[in-house]
Amino acid sequence: MTDTAFGLATIGQILIPVSDVARATAFYRDRLGVRFLFGFPGMAFFDADGVRLYLAEPEEPGFGGHTTLYFRVPDIASAVAELEGRGVVFTHPPHVVHRDGTSELWLAFTKDPDDNNIGLMSEVPDVRHGDAATVGAIEAHYLAIGRDEDAAGAIYADDAVLEYVQSGERIRGRAAIVATRKAYPGPPAAFSVKRVSGSGDNWAAELVLRFEGEDPHFVAAILELRNGAVTREALYIAEPWEPPAYRAGWVER
Repeated sequence: MTDTAFGLATIGQILIPVSDVARATAFYRDRLGVRFLFGFPGMAFFDADGVRLYLAEPEEPGFGGHTTLYFRVPDIASAVAELEGRGVVFTHPPHVVHRDGTSELWLAFTKDPDDNNIGLMSEVPDVRHGDAATVGAIEAHYLAIGRDEDAAGAIYADDAVLEYVQSGERIRGRAAIVATRKAYPGPPAAFSVKRVSGSGDNWAAELVLRFEGEDPHFVAAILELRNGAVTREALYIAEPWEPPAYRAGWVER
């Protein structure tokens, strides 16, 4: 954002502090005729021709008795950074206040010179919801290795590249990757999945690789995706070692 291009414009919500939400709800809904949306204990929401009115019994110091204007912004982190660059001090940095499984509501707060609250609000897709299928596919991929190599290979794009980082090997193409795993001559190998994290097209997996009769190997996998298929997989495979004595006082086991 530049100083000339950015400015707060669209009001998305106005907080009106009240002492009794039930009484205030009846007034705004039944007497003023403002369209009631929904309510929760201690709060009620109305629609005033596209602007949301938020009636609340304030629970947090600094919000009691003060009106709060909420401005909609498309990118709350960039908006806060731009305003901080102009000397605006935020009392509450960007944070998630609500998730409904498909979207997230982010808020950040500052104050005007008369101590009124100014909020920034941004509703964005919940990437965790959209990526649940990706997490499941990555977990299924590693759990299938050593058991069903064709199923394990289904996650790869046709032009995928598999890299074994320590050995410097690079295997190109899904067919070649599957063939190398089918050709493995040693005892059966199997992965267990400790954690999968990431979003969009960039993912990482923490794994434990076990060979029959051998100690476990700890693996970090870096994956790049395109249209839901893995185009690059880099495997970092490490052997366990005995912990040194010098840091034992700080170590949790």
